[in-house]
Amino acid sequence: MPGEGLRRIREKLRPVFQGRKIRREERIKELIKNLGHEKVGEKAMRKLVRYGKYSITPLGEILRSKKETDIKKEAAIRALKEIGGKEVFPHLGRVLIEEGEKASIKKAAVRALGEIGDKEPFKAGMYISNALNDKKRDVREEADRALKEIALKVTYGRLYKKIIKKKTKN
Repeated sequence: MPGEGLRRIREKLRPVFQGRKIRREERIKELIKNLGHEKVGEKAMRKLVRYGKYSITPLGEILRSKKETDIKKEAAIRALKEIGGKEVFPHLGRVLIEEGEKASIKKAAVRALGEIGDKEPFKAGMYISNALNDKKRDVREEADRALKEIALKVTYGRLYKKIIKKKTKN
């Protein structure tokens, strides 16, 4: 019967999405399994983001794995970007130095680092600079854009602080 597989998946995920008393690690593992799924993947990603720092390491393991699909890896990168913080930088940066990684995954990691890099510009810049020497031209171009984006955010942030200080003195 059509839709039977989806029904089984929903039944299996029901305790996870209804928030029953399952240990956090088990919930995160269950969400990780469904991260790339077309029907429940987006919901799983949002739940992983809510777990914050507890889901960073399992998401990083997805990025290290050679067996995971590109869709799942891109979802893991999006989740890490949403979580933010300096703890996600090494996981995103590792993607950029991985030799066999696809360009689309590297570009997604560079984009994520560029978007969250203003909080730790030196650290983000260090990881993004690895992509400047990539074999793929589009990855190098994305790295260049990300570094410019970080530089702009940091510059405007400092300029804004100076303007506010001058206004408060007057």
